[in-house]
Amino acid sequence: MIQRITHYINILIYSAGYSDEKIVHLTREAIAGGFNHFKMKVGANVEDDLRRGKLIRSIIDDPQYLPPSEKPRDPNSEELRGKNTGPTGSVLMIDANQVWDVPQAIEYVTKLKEIKPW
Repeated sequence: MIQRITHYINILIYSAGYSDEKIVHLTREAIAGGFNHFKMKVGANVEDDLRRGKLIRSIIDDPQYLPPSEKPRDPNSEELRGKNTGPTGSVLMIDANQVWDVPQAIEYVTKLKEIKPW
């Protein structure tokens, strides 16, 4: 039996102070390298997090950036069900380093709904 191994890359975008151009470059490089799960640091500023999340989503959801050997994965498949994937099957995770309590987390993540975090 062949089993797909999921790779993920952690894009440290707010703590490292990366420009939008650097985020785009790193995301394209990672997806071309076969990564399909992306983790974004959040929590410093919701507007910045939303902008950066939209940048990442615009790349990971676009089949043109997939490696030639990769086909878009079905977001409704058993493997991806419930992961808020886009049309390519890539996942955007968020990490706030446990700085929120539950009500704060719900409030903040609700504001990020547009980027479909998992």
